[in-house]
Amino acid sequence: MKMVLNTTRSLTILLLLGAAGMLGGCHGDREDQPPRQFFPDMDDQPKWKPQEKSDFFTDGRTMRKPVSGTVAYGRHSFSTDPQAEGWESHAAEQREDVLKEDAGTYQGMTADGQDYLTTVPMPVTMDLLKLGQTKFNIYCSVCHGYLGDGKGTLQQYFAVAPANFHDPKFTEEDPTSPDPTSRDGYIFTIARNGVRSMPGYAHAINERETWAVVAYIRALQASRAGTMQDVPASQQPNVERDFGAPGSATTPANDPATKLTPADPATQGTPAKSNTPPSPEAGKPAPAGTLPPASPTPAPAPGGPQ
Repeated sequence: MKMVLNTTRSLTILLLLGAAGMLGGCHGDREDQPPRQFFPDMDDQPKWKPQEKSDFFTDGRTMRKPVSGTVAYGRHSFSTDPQAEGWESHAAEQREDVLKEDAGTYQGMTADGQDYLTTVPMPVTMDLLKLGQTKFNIYCSVCHGYLGDGKGTLQQYFAVAPANFHDPKFTEEDPTSPDPTSRDGYIFTIARNGVRSMPGYAHAINERETWAVVAYIRALQASRAGTMQDVPASQQPNVERDFGAPGSATTPANDPATKLTPADPATQGTPAKSNTPPSPEAGKPAPAGTLPPASPTPAPAPGGPQ
């Protein structure tokens, strides 16, 4: 029995040593022999690298010249209807995104690159606003809040509060300010490149999506500055119901802070306080042996017994 145990133990030790040796060989130790290849087809793929010699083509070159008549993708512009929904409008948009020739759309700057754009350089449609709302809620609301008021979930953790887009500096031009914060091109640039402790989001949203966010910020600002005259007549009753004050449409209707607070059930039926000063005898305990005052007898109903 003892011999069997010793033999089993010796075999176990040998197997462990062999496995350790194999693992060590896969660890990149220096040796003259080529490394082991468990999947040769992945290591030695049939591909050509740039500037590499080729035995397949007669001229010995791997890199090939374009076919005769080939036109560079960005050499000629598309002549399409901007409102068209066909493939050509999408292809033209892709071409513009590759070339990035328009300084306004892709940098937020004027053509000479000396100033920020004043307004969004593309038609502001409902689809663009909905796209901006989606991206704003994903990437911006956590710091700036869903209403753009700088009261996001993380604002309490910052030494400097996130920007409140309802601050007048984001809507009114200030010639004395070193930063033109009221311009759409400035907000576009900051959103993509960041500023101070705020990181840029160019890695997450492209230029068109960034402009959509800028347009949505302007929509939030407009909703905060709106009046009842700006609301369609068919929707005014809903605004009055949600805001509780006729003629006031200063915040979005989905803002929990602006909802009417339902009355506390504990206060229902509480009598109004009297302005008559209390009697000097009020609050004093009744003398021992006295009966409490009788309740006043209700007046008889008209025509009833006297």
